Amino acid sequence: MSGTDPRPVRRRTLVLGTAALAGPLASQASAASFGWSDDGSNYVVDTGANLVFKVSETNGDLTSLVYRGTEYQGYGGKNSHIESGLGTSTVTIKQSGSTILISVAYGTLRHYYAARSGENNIYLWTDKADSSVTATRYIVRVKAGKFLNDEPDSYTYAPTTIEASDVFEKSDGQTRSKHYSKRRVIDYDYIGRAAGGVGLWIVRSNHEKASGGPFYRSLLRHQSADGSGLYEILYYGENQTEAERYGLQGPYVIAFTDGAAPSSSLYHDNLSTSSSQYWGSARSSDGWFSISRVLPGTYTLTVHKGELAVYTGSVTVSAGATTTLNTISIPSSNDPGNASAIWRIGTWDGTPSGFKNADLMAYAHPSDVRAASWTGNVVIGSGSETSTFPCYLWKDVNSGLIVYFGLSAAQAAAAHTLRIGVTTAYANGRPQITVNNWTSSIPSPPTQPSTRSLTVGSYRGNNYTFTYSVPASAWLTDTSQCNVLKINVVSGSGTTGYLSAGTAIDAIDLLA
Repeated sequence: MSGTDPRPVRRRTLVLGTAALAGPLASQASAASFGWSDDGSNYVVDTGANLVFKVSETNGDLTSLVYRGTEYQGYGGKNSHIESGLGTSTVTIKQSGSTILISVAYGTLRHYYAARSGENNIYLWTDKADSSVTATRYIVRVKAGKFLNDEPDSYTYAPTTIEASDVFEKSDGQTRSKHYSKRRVIDYDYIGRAAGGVGLWIVRSNHEKASGGPFYRSLLRHQSADGSGLYEILYYGENQTEAERYGLQGPYVIAFTDGAAPSSSLYHDNLSTSSSQYWGSARSSDGWFSISRVLPGTYTLTVHKGELAVYTGSVTVSAGATTTLNTISIPSSNDPGNASAIWRIGTWDGTPSGFKNADLMAYAHPSDVRAASWTGNVVIGSGSETSTFPCYLWKDVNSGLIVYFGLSAAQAAAAHTLRIGVTTAYANGRPQITVNNWTSSIPSPPTQPSTRSLTVGSYRGNNYTFTYSVPASAWLTDTSQCNVLKINVVSGSGTTGYLSAGTAIDAIDLLA
């Protein structure tokens, strides 16, 4: 659900006026050494557990993270901070019992760090009021060598740059990039790494006021020879489908452990302070769902089949009350998969799932050595129509893909509608079709994100269905011959190769 109530609301988790922090961990015992000091440049906070951290009194940077006597913060002379760091800020500190709160004010931005006695955690909030301050992420910068690995979002062992300055190729042809997180927002509670009996994590916020929704993919971490980074993305412009939301976001938590996952009591379902959007999964057996802790307001409720919206409605939530929706009736026509089809490739679910290379594209570049050939034609009735059809089509790579299919005499005697569903597009790439000797007009491009998508692990844009009215005169009258459907990608934008105009496929069918 996406909220429409613009009022700033702060829940009981953080009361800024008194620096009191309540919630599921508030009952933990205090440690004797808990407290803070001033070293002349930084506020130094000892959590009374195994963590001591410092925050700059000048700009609010996190300048030190010492866990069990080892410094983890910093690489390349850079600190951990909002975006690329703030300028001169007003930084204050206050202790209330077993809680310490550091407040950072920079223009219209407010950022907060909090610590509880006896915990190896730092709680963070970011409150951005408008666009006058660029602050859309928090990055924890970690010293080199602490968590070496060769995962998709690591590029320590991939020295060759193949796209922009952030996509790399190893000597064996596999690709690496900070963009290749593999995860949608709905799929994770925390991100980080563990090695040598130490785990360093960011537990994400509930993303009530983040943009992109439950299926959004963004960079979450990276690892290089210089060091590693962990991110909480509050708004990221790449392949973004929504405008930025303003207001208080958080808490998100920097958590140290003995290598295990962070405590589930830190997860976003248990810690929440701001407002705007929520989501939950429906039970597969009967569609029942429940979404808790929704702030009062009027919301747009969207029901998705996979990632394809099949129903929208309005829901009003009142304070202290439960809103019961009872049965939601979704018209059959809202699901394109219910339409009777002569043939269909893929499943209408808002994703390219099942198509060739679809799984790999969440964590690799299209040029990756593990990718099957992006070219090759498709034969209806072969039993492998979906798995041989590429999940992405580009103007400069595999435009002109051919689908062969037969029709009965009765089918060939009538006009039919052909549909191509897409999940996103790059550089206004869209399909124009040719059926035998008949060619469709060039369709207008739908609204899609303007930044990279297909090469940075994301197929999530705006689902759109292209429809083509194919006249009966287009079909072959000899039913022993195959009709030939050619799909071309057209656009006046884009460059070459995998950065030429392209689109991601959801499903293709010929209606009866």
